[in-house]
Amino acid sequence: MNDLIQWLINYAYDRNVSIIATRQLLPNTPSQTNVSNRVVVINMNWYNPIEIPFIYAHEISHALCGHVMASPKNEIEANRKAVDLLIRYCQENNIYINNSVEFCEGFGIPLRLGYLIEDWYKVG
Repeated sequence: MNDLIQWLINYAYDRNVSIIATRQLLPNTPSQTNVSNRVVVINMNWYNPIEIPFIYAHEISHALCGHVMASPKNEIEANRKAVDLLIRYCQENNIYINNSVEFCEGFGIPLRLGYLIEDWYKVG
């Protein structure tokens, strides 16, 4: 996963988004994005560390989409863009995953968001 995290950091930096990864937050403190400053803060102490790659992609997506405030619509858009980023990573690195459950488990995507990947597998 270190290669993926580095890829996401590079992707963000190439688009003028800065990343601060910190271990100084409590495990239940969500990662955040400050869109006006284009800074993403990632909680490396997150209670479910397997989700951290997806959290990177999700928070970077908020910055790229310009989401100033949280809303269900913005969360869905960030989730979709995060999945797109992870799919792009797979394509660029010749990583083949057979189904949406395997994809979710491999990249720390909560299974409740599996429908996003299923949509891609239908057209992908």
